Amino acid sequence: MKKFFGEGKQKIKKYDKLDIKYIAGFFDADGHCSISFVRPNSVKIEIGWCNNYQDILIKIREFFNNYGKMFVIVNDDERRKRPSYRYKIWRMNEVKEILQKMLPYLHIKRRQAELILEFIKSRTNHKKIRTPYTDYELKIIEELKKEHIKLRGERIYGRKIKK
Repeated sequence: MKKFFGEGKQKIKKYDKLDIKYIAGFFDADGHCSISFVRPNSVKIEIGWCNNYQDILIKIREFFNNYGKMFVIVNDDERRKRPSYRYKIWRMNEVKEILQKMLPYLHIKRRQAELILEFIKSRTNHKKIRTPYTDYELKIIEELKKEHIKLRGERIYGRKIKK
């Protein structure tokens, strides 16, 4: 009798060409987006994917003009024999471009993507790079934290920033 997931290890289908709909669905499932404070008046905006199959992440990276970087996460846990892989994009203009392309096809992480795009739009309207955060931008960050908690079911803490 065949099991639902098949016998043995599952193989990932080799894709010669990915489309944005598939990538957006993969982002809804295995992707992340965040805004974190690195110092006063400076944030790091990041989107990315984490998966045990490096090949699919490489294909996604190639689809997005090799933006960002790939990382290997070595597992110290003996139950997990293989490493995990992470693909991250953090340059604001690249994050914006990718989220705008995926937005029409996102379902689960759509609100997070919209909030990050709003934040990027607000920050790029400032004439000075290190402009203090506006009340509107801080509100976006707080709403993004709430979205993370709603999706992940856990608290995410960030440093408090003085206005």
